[in-house]
Amino acid sequence: MNFAEALLNSSAPGDKVALFTQQAEVTYDQLREQAVLVAAYLRQRGLEPGDRVLLLGESSPFWVQSYLGIALAGGVSVPLSVPASPEFFTGVVQATEPRFAFVQAKWLRRLDMSQTGCELIISDSRPPRLDLEMELATTAEMKMVSQEVCNSFL
Repeated sequence: MNFAEALLNSSAPGDKVALFTQQAEVTYDQLREQAVLVAAYLRQRGLEPGDRVLLLGESSPFWVQSYLGIALAGGVSVPLSVPASPEFFTGVVQATEPRFAFVQAKWLRRLDMSQTGCELIISDSRPPRLDLEMELATTAEMKMVSQEVCNSFL
Protein backbone atom coordinates (compact mmCIF):
# COMPACT_ATOMS: atom_id res chain seq x y z
CA MET A 1 0.00 0.00 0.00
CA ASN A 2 1.40 3.42 -0.92
CA PHE A 3 0.74 6.67 0.92
CA ALA A 4 -2.07 7.70 -1.45
CA GLU A 5 -3.91 4.45 -0.78
CA ALA A 6 -3.39 4.88 2.97
CA LEU A 7 -4.72 8.43 2.93
CA LEU A 8 -7.66 7.69 0.67
CA ASN A 9 -8.58 4.52 2.55
CA SER A 10 -8.42 6.21 5.94
CA SER A 11 -11.23 5.72 8.40
CA ALA A 12 -12.21 9.38 8.12
CA PRO A 13 -15.89 9.83 7.31
CA GLY A 14 -16.44 10.58 3.63
CA ASP A 15 -18.17 13.86 4.33
CA LYS A 16 -15.34 15.12 6.55
CA VAL A 17 -13.29 17.94 5.04
CA ALA A 18 -9.92 16.72 3.79
CA LEU A 19 -8.69 19.98 2.21
CA PHE A 20 -9.26 23.60 3.10
CA THR A 21 -8.26 25.92 0.26
CA GLN A 22 -8.97 29.49 -0.77
CA GLN A 23 -11.18 28.07 -3.52
CA ALA A 24 -13.33 25.77 -1.38
CA GLU A 25 -13.40 22.78 0.93
CA VAL A 26 -12.91 19.23 -0.39
CA THR A 27 -14.29 16.21 1.45
CA TYR A 28 -12.58 12.82 1.66
CA ASP A 29 -15.21 11.38 -0.68
CA GLN A 30 -14.56 14.09 -3.29
CA LEU A 31 -10.81 13.66 -2.93
CA ARG A 32 -11.06 9.87 -3.29
CA GLU A 33 -13.34 10.12 -6.33
CA GLN A 34 -11.10 12.54 -8.20
CA ALA A 35 -7.82 10.79 -7.32
CA VAL A 36 -9.26 7.46 -8.51
CA LEU A 37 -10.43 9.13 -11.71
CA VAL A 38 -6.94 10.54 -12.36
CA ALA A 39 -5.32 7.16 -11.62
CA ALA A 40 -7.72 5.26 -13.88
CA TYR A 41 -7.26 7.80 -16.67
CA LEU A 42 -3.47 7.54 -16.48
CA ARG A 43 -3.57 3.74 -16.46
CA GLN A 44 -5.88 3.66 -19.48
CA ARG A 45 -3.51 6.04 -21.27
CA GLY A 46 -0.65 3.59 -20.68
CA LEU A 47 1.07 4.82 -17.53
CA GLU A 48 3.31 2.10 -16.12
CA PRO A 49 4.46 1.95 -12.48
CA GLY A 50 7.52 4.15 -12.11
CA ASP A 51 6.69 6.41 -15.07
CA ARG A 52 7.19 10.06 -14.27
CA VAL A 53 4.41 12.65 -14.47
CA LEU A 54 5.15 16.36 -14.42
CA LEU A 55 2.90 18.39 -12.12
CA LEU A 56 2.99 22.15 -12.54
CA GLY A 57 0.47 24.34 -10.79
CA GLU A 58 -0.51 26.33 -7.77
CA SER A 59 -1.58 24.85 -4.49
CA SER A 60 -5.17 23.83 -5.23
CA PRO A 61 -7.58 20.89 -5.22
CA PHE A 62 -6.41 20.16 -8.79
CA TRP A 63 -2.82 19.80 -7.58
CA VAL A 64 -3.65 17.53 -4.63
CA GLN A 65 -6.07 15.34 -6.61
CA SER A 66 -3.56 15.00 -9.42
CA TYR A 67 -0.69 14.20 -7.05
CA LEU A 68 -2.68 11.50 -5.26
CA GLY A 69 -4.00 10.07 -8.52
CA ILE A 70 -0.49 9.82 -9.95
CA ALA A 71 0.64 7.96 -6.82
CA LEU A 72 -2.38 5.63 -6.90
CA ALA A 73 -1.56 4.73 -10.50
CA GLY A 74 2.03 3.92 -9.50
CA GLY A 75 3.50 6.96 -11.20
CA VAL A 76 6.18 9.23 -9.82
CA SER A 77 5.22 12.90 -9.52
CA VAL A 78 7.70 15.50 -10.67
CA PRO A 79 6.29 18.60 -8.98
CA LEU A 80 7.52 22.00 -10.10
CA SER A 81 6.91 25.19 -8.20
CA VAL A 82 5.33 28.10 -9.97
CA PRO A 83 6.34 30.28 -11.55
CA ALA A 84 9.05 28.16 -13.13
CA SER A 85 11.31 29.76 -15.69
CA PRO A 86 11.20 28.23 -19.18
CA GLU A 87 14.88 27.27 -18.84
CA PHE A 88 14.35 25.49 -15.53
CA PHE A 89 11.25 23.76 -16.87
CA THR A 90 13.13 22.53 -19.95
CA GLY A 91 15.98 21.24 -17.79
CA VAL A 92 13.62 19.29 -15.52
CA VAL A 93 11.79 17.79 -18.51
CA GLN A 94 15.08 16.71 -20.09
CA ALA A 95 16.33 15.20 -16.83
CA THR A 96 13.15 13.35 -15.87
CA GLU A 97 11.59 12.45 -19.25
CA PRO A 98 7.97 12.48 -18.03
CA ARG A 99 5.30 10.55 -19.96
CA PHE A 100 2.52 12.93 -18.93
CA ALA A 101 2.26 16.51 -17.71
CA PHE A 102 -0.49 17.99 -15.54
CA VAL A 103 -0.23 21.77 -16.03
CA GLN A 104 -2.56 24.57 -15.02
CA ALA A 105 -3.42 26.54 -18.16
CA LYS A 106 -2.23 29.87 -16.76
CA TRP A 107 1.31 28.47 -16.50
CA LEU A 108 1.24 26.76 -19.87
CA ARG A 109 1.44 30.09 -21.67
CA ARG A 110 4.87 30.73 -20.15
CA LEU A 111 6.34 27.39 -21.17
CA ASP A 112 7.15 25.68 -24.44
CA MET A 113 5.42 22.30 -24.13
CA SER A 114 5.99 21.40 -27.77
CA GLN A 115 9.41 19.91 -27.06
CA THR A 116 8.55 17.80 -24.03
CA GLY A 117 7.49 14.59 -25.76
CA CYS A 118 4.89 13.95 -23.05
CA GLU A 119 1.12 13.84 -23.17
CA LEU A 120 -0.28 17.07 -21.81
CA ILE A 121 -3.26 17.23 -19.47
CA ILE A 122 -4.21 20.85 -18.90
CA SER A 123 -6.27 22.16 -16.03
CA ASP A 124 -9.09 24.54 -16.77
CA SER A 125 -8.23 28.24 -16.62
CA ARG A 126 -11.69 29.37 -15.52
CA PRO A 127 -12.20 30.60 -11.95
CA PRO A 128 -12.64 27.72 -9.49
CA ARG A 129 -16.08 26.14 -9.46
CA LEU A 130 -17.87 25.46 -6.24
CA ASP A 131 -18.78 21.88 -7.19
CA LEU A 132 -15.03 21.04 -7.22
CA GLU A 133 -15.24 18.77 -10.20
CA MET A 134 -11.75 18.06 -11.59
CA GLU A 135 -10.94 21.09 -13.68
CA LEU A 136 -9.20 19.56 -16.61
CA ALA A 137 -9.55 20.25 -20.29
CA THR A 138 -9.91 16.49 -20.63
CA THR A 139 -12.62 16.14 -17.99
CA ALA A 140 -15.13 14.57 -20.40
CA GLU A 141 -12.55 12.09 -21.64
CA MET A 142 -11.46 11.27 -18.10
CA LYS A 143 -15.03 10.53 -17.10
CA MET A 144 -15.21 7.93 -19.85
CA VAL A 145 -12.66 5.68 -18.14
CA SER A 146 -14.08 2.28 -17.48
CA GLN A 147 -15.68 1.54 -14.14
CA GLU A 148 -13.58 -1.64 -14.05
CA VAL A 149 -10.36 0.37 -14.04
CA CYS A 150 -11.74 2.76 -11.39
CA ASN A 151 -12.82 -0.18 -9.23
CA SER A 152 -9.30 -1.59 -9.31
CA PHE A 153 -8.20 1.35 -7.14
CA LEU A 154 -10.97 1.01 -4.57
